[in-house]
Amino acid sequence: MHTAKQRKFTELVTTHIEVELKDYVSCSKNFDREKYSLYTLQTKAGKLLITVRHENSAVFTVFTRFENALNGRELTHHSNPYSGKWNHHYSVNGISPENAAKLITNSLSWVCGYKPQNK
Repeated sequence: MHTAKQRKFTELVTTHIEVELKDYVSCSKNFDREKYSLYTLQTKAGKLLITVRHENSAVFTVFTRFENALNGRELTHHSNPYSGKWNHHYSVNGISPENAAKLITNSLSWVCGYKPQNK
């Protein structure tokens, strides 16, 4: 039921990371485009590990975890101060894939210090 929405969401988030944030991506190893995409971003708080799962779910999700939990907490005020987890979840029924992706990619851009060029 949500396959097309999930596909669109995943495409938008992974494209933003791979194109707009490419200068901040230090690693995309273990990349399996059929199941998930893994990235490591260099942020203002250190490394941020990102997993974008390619799944049929009722929730748009991007899992992230700061390598240094305390630095991540200082930067975001919302990440877990013990594990460094800073996950993003939005109900498929409550938001469009485009808006969910925009909320998440804006957060990822902000922690990197990325400022988009005006076109």
